[in-house]
Amino acid sequence: MNLPEEIIDKILPNLPVKSLLRFKCVSKRWRSTISSKEFIKEHLKKSSTNPNCTHHMITMKFKHRYLQGEQTRSYSLRYLLDGPTAVIDDHIPRRENNRCHLRIWGSCDGIALLCSNAAGMILLFNVSTTKFNEIPASNPKERYLGDRIVYGLGYDESTDDYKVVCIDGVSNPKSYTTQIYSCKSLSWKKVENFKKGLVPLDDPGKFVSGKLHWLAEEAAAAVEYGGGGGDLDIVSIDLAEEKYKIVAKPVNFSTSIPYQTMLGDLGGYLSLVSYAPMLDTYVWVMKKYGVRESWTKIWTLSDIADPKTYVRGAMPLFLKSNGDILVAFGPCVALCNGKNKLHESRAAAIDDLYRAVVSVQSLVSPFGDKEEGFL
Repeated sequence: MNLPEEIIDKILPNLPVKSLLRFKCVSKRWRSTISSKEFIKEHLKKSSTNPNCTHHMITMKFKHRYLQGEQTRSYSLRYLLDGPTAVIDDHIPRRENNRCHLRIWGSCDGIALLCSNAAGMILLFNVSTTKFNEIPASNPKERYLGDRIVYGLGYDESTDDYKVVCIDGVSNPKSYTTQIYSCKSLSWKKVENFKKGLVPLDDPGKFVSGKLHWLAEEAAAAVEYGGGGGDLDIVSIDLAEEKYKIVAKPVNFSTSIPYQTMLGDLGGYLSLVSYAPMLDTYVWVMKKYGVRESWTKIWTLSDIADPKTYVRGAMPLFLKSNGDILVAFGPCVALCNGKNKLHESRAAAIDDLYRAVVSVQSLVSPFGDKEEGFL
């Protein structure tokens, strides 16, 4: 049976990436359509807004029950939401004869940012297509220590450009320099330094509303407490204007000991997680970006479980459009709505979760507009 071309054009953007990669072999027309910039953008939009999250993946860094060292794997988010046990989809790329440690520094539109400070390596990796592009280090003459350099990945809609931000405190710890890599110009550019007197925490930048965000503390507190012990601010950099600003925290929000604070991106909202071992965990989201009064507490661990049972607290992973929140408790992952636990699953062989990044399946090329990067 031959379907009309207009029907095929409506079906294709709804299909998963792996199917589309196979269908590029059907004909020259299909290959041209699936490879076009317009189709890639349409497919990304449909995948990102799919209410069943069938095109979403979650990449986790965790302690494996049977393997030594930390492991990094990608899972289907849908199976964590619906199934009793998560299914492994893909592995983060590992180079043969290279023992460098690749760390996940964020994800944007299906592209993950992976870096090894020790090797001076920066990769843009499409988790779905497994294509990756190694971009030049911002300072190839140096090998960085992990606590002196942080990264972030985001999209500048005004120029249709994916950008990598590198905040470097190696050369001058008192003044963290900032460089931005453009996938269009294929080059790094130095912009204004990080906010004076503040030190960014060793954590990936969170991309929300066209800006990358980091938690930062006063330099004096970083020295006194060894990082993370003083009062914290949220610092953002606008990828279009390439300038820094301070984003207001919730009113009466405490970032002091014993509570620890994590910054996140939940369902497109900027989020804050406050937790103290064996006490409680609170999750806040900024419902209207830039409006301090819109910060809302959406979840509390003690509403559904005894916090003393979870020494490391709980880690929010994903916020659905209907308000359901996916949260990790050690090896288990629960889907909650308010004070109700709707579903619980277990990610296979995970003993302890350290970090998680949610991404959407996409055809976006890690090579930008370079000819060899077209998928």
